[in-house]
Amino acid sequence: MTRLWLCLAGLAALLLAVGGCTAPALPQLPPPPQTPDLSAIPTLVARIPALPTLAARLPALPTLAPTRTPAPPLPTATRISVATATRPSTRTPPPTAMPAPAASPAPTISPTPIQPTVTPGAPVLTPTAPPWPTPPALEEYPAAVAALLTTSGGDVEALRDTLAGWEALPAGLGDVSAADLDGDGQDEVIVPLAERQPSEALQRRGLVLVLRRSAEGYTVAWQGERPLTGAQPGPGTLFTVEDLSGDGHPELAYTSHTCGAHTCFTTVNIFTWSEGDLVPLTEGEITMPSADWVQFVDQDGDGTQELVLHGGSFGSVGAGPPRTRTEVYRWDGVAYTLAEIRPDPSRYLYWTVIDANQALLRGEVEEAIRLYRQAREDPYLETWLDEAERAKLGAFASYRLVVAHALLGEDTQVRFWADRLEQEQPENPYTIAARRFWEVYRLTGDVGAACQVVTSFVEANPEMVEVLAGYGYATPPFSVEDVCPFPVSTPLP
Repeated sequence: MTRLWLCLAGLAALLLAVGGCTAPALPQLPPPPQTPDLSAIPTLVARIPALPTLAARLPALPTLAPTRTPAPPLPTATRISVATATRPSTRTPPPTAMPAPAASPAPTISPTPIQPTVTPGAPVLTPTAPPWPTPPALEEYPAAVAALLTTSGGDVEALRDTLAGWEALPAGLGDVSAADLDGDGQDEVIVPLAERQPSEALQRRGLVLVLRRSAEGYTVAWQGERPLTGAQPGPGTLFTVEDLSGDGHPELAYTSHTCGAHTCFTTVNIFTWSEGDLVPLTEGEITMPSADWVQFVDQDGDGTQELVLHGGSFGSVGAGPPRTRTEVYRWDGVAYTLAEIRPDPSRYLYWTVIDANQALLRGEVEEAIRLYRQAREDPYLETWLDEAERAKLGAFASYRLVVAHALLGEDTQVRFWADRLEQEQPENPYTIAARRFWEVYRLTGDVGAACQVVTSFVEANPEMVEVLAGYGYATPPFSVEDVCPFPVSTPLP
């Protein structure tokens, strides 16, 4: 601080000498204070020229647009030296601040075009040919399919895609297959197809084609009609090309469907190649109403596949109480024939009596007795016509218990059920039939002879058959002879 005062005093004396004036005597300066006076520092600092900041002297950086090319390097900052302030020898005006250097113009950046990256091994897409036009009518499909196979060199996948584009191969219909049906060492192409149809349609037409290849191309060797239901194949639809009979050669099997006013029917068609043509392998027609599944399965492990269908109910009330069942058809070396019918359990009283009748005819007498007693005693079995049905079918079941126990030679039970029916419904015609059966059987011990007497009584009272004959067109028939169906001298089981 002392040095500062001395500098100021010397500066004042110099100014007076330069001006030609005699300087008056300067007053004696007081001694410097013990505590430094900092009040003059701001004035001195204000006289020091402002130094430009390093950021102000740097050129403005250009704004870079996003690009795939690397950005140019930033300019390198240079070190700016600052002069050290010295004691001025003369009074000079305060220096003016140096202007900041003008920013350099931003460099022009040209965008670099981006080239697509190609992954090694990826498939190269090429424009595809226009789709094959959809034939206007189902009758024109066979020729179109043959031409498409010929043009593509037998490309089954291309045919499948084309049929899907035509909406001729709906889900569940079956798939295009290749198999050697005729055993000549060259595969035939088997094609299921259907015409385009609105979703609300009840029926739609379909075809099954077998195409064979020759030097000139593909030709239709066989075709069969295949009626279908609705726009989409429903349950119970089957299409297969495989060895079903175990002879080492593939067979062709498929279902067709037709509908009436209330019920749709499924028919199973099975063909094999023989003598230049496809011939059926069924004994008659295999048809089931309301089939909900159809399949081939080797149930017994003998190398041949059984045909199994499930369904059987009708949509019309006039058909009678509904009942579903399973049917099994087996290969007998010549054709597929019905081998087994397995009815599903039923809640109806009527079907309980029918099941008992069939068990009795098969010789399953104990099972028949169990079912007849259930028909008499189970209050949860439902009637179909009215509540009077319960008393009528109960009387018939009691009469049949008399016959069943006679077949087993159980005379005590024969007498018991005849007397029981007499007590419960003395005026019922089946009570009279049971009494006459017991009287003849007690004397002869011959079930057949007793049945002859009963049959004569029923012929005189034909209304008796209505107890089982008036339930509907889908129920089994029942005639006079069915009331007591055992001939004379019927052997006991």
